[in-house]
Amino acid sequence: MKKTLATAIAVATLLAPAAAVHADTTDSVYLKVLREEGITGSDATLIRMGHAVCDLRDSGYSEYRIAREIADRNDDMTIRDGGFVVGAAESAYCPEHA
Repeated sequence: MKKTLATAIAVATLLAPAAAVHADTTDSVYLKVLREEGITGSDATLIRMGHAVCDLRDSGYSEYRIAREIADRNDDMTIRDGGFVVGAAESAYCPEHA
């Protein structure tokens, strides 16, 4: 059975390395950029989301599909917010996709 994007995001977010939860310099910059844009959420959740974005990009998902899914799964986020998370994650964690 083919995994849906929602399932892939949920799995990638839950399986993100525990070390990603501890903010390092890259994490701090990533979080600062998101906060300046008004994107809220716990640091750990946003960091896991950023790493999940990279995992999904590595799996071939488009920026738009990931941004749409982020917006759909987070009531307080618009598609623009989702796109911003994708862009910030790519810049911070997987620049090969930026």
